[in-house]
Amino acid sequence: MDTGLNPVQPTPIGWTKTGQEVGPGIILQFQQRGIHLTLAGESLAIDAPADALTDADLALLRTNKPAIMAALQGQEPATADPLQDLLRRIRETWPRFRQQHGKRLAALGWDRDNLLGGTDPMTATNVEDLDGFPVMVADGAELIYADETRIDLQRADGSMVMLAKAGFFLEGTERDRFITGAGPLLNDYELSKGSGQ
Repeated sequence: MDTGLNPVQPTPIGWTKTGQEVGPGIILQFQQRGIHLTLAGESLAIDAPADALTDADLALLRTNKPAIMAALQGQEPATADPLQDLLRRIRETWPRFRQQHGKRLAALGWDRDNLLGGTDPMTATNVEDLDGFPVMVADGAELIYADETRIDLQRADGSMVMLAKAGFFLEGTERDRFITGAGPLLNDYELSKGSGQ
């Protein structure tokens, strides 16, 4: 039955008469609902909880895809809060890291608790809830080595940092001692962990 009423399209946050803020407004609107939009090559990637997207959401994304992609290609302005800006960068970089390395790390026995202390960077509301791993990835660190006991990252400045499966980070000479087995570092750590010290 036609009521003669046109369905109301959701108005994206940030809409202006010129339409220049449509892309960033839609991105913000979806982020506030836990839905994250990123670029995957020439496509728009959507990371969303199950059943989070409605038909109206999908229509809004299809209609505004060029504006959204343009906003994602451009550098988003930093927020006034550096911690929220870092959280935004983590949400932008983590899906790409997960896509590139997730299956390989899972095959080596690494899981969410090993990497993240159980906190998903895509749903975290505070940077303080995350450990250093996704923060380093957001700051440009690249995975260069992984096995069943450790993951090595190379930071943007070229320095190396290692995440041991036991749950601690090492860098510099301590990392080198761990890798080569020189010195009692691992045994000291295991003993102190086991004795409750």
